Amino acid sequence: MTKVNRIPSLEELYAPVDKGFDHVNQATPDPSSPSQRVLEIAKEWMRIFVGKNTDYGASYLLTGATLNLWFPQGFVIRNTLQQTYFGLLTRMLDKIIRTSHLVFMGRGPLVIEEKAYQTIADLGVYAFMTADLLKHETANTER
Repeated sequence: MTKVNRIPSLEELYAPVDKGFDHVNQATPDPSSPSQRVLEIAKEWMRIFVGKNTDYGASYLLTGATLNLWFPQGFVIRNTLQQTYFGLLTRMLDKIIRTSHLVFMGRGPLVIEEKAYQTIADLGVYAFMTADLLKHETANTER
């Protein structure tokens, strides 16, 4: 039987973020001060980061690690076309990692209204873009 860990609530996830800013709240108690306004933006961005990492895992780190497995010696991007392919590959890989995390974590997203189906649809769009580029690349385009 598979053990399922309890999924923390948003309040539990965000509590450390809010607590981490307590000392700043005490230093600038005036809610209309520029420092307090910037603090609110920082809290919002940290909540988004925590939520996205909960939704997707650290997919931004896994993308780099996966590319390193595929290309352990690294590679050189020689021209704009290769840079375009690299961008598309990176986006597709990120969508695969995100989908895997959403499917295997067994819950809907916390932060973004993007469900696994939408993530796969995005992957399909990037695949269409790549296919179009591969199929219609002209003979005189740099490789």
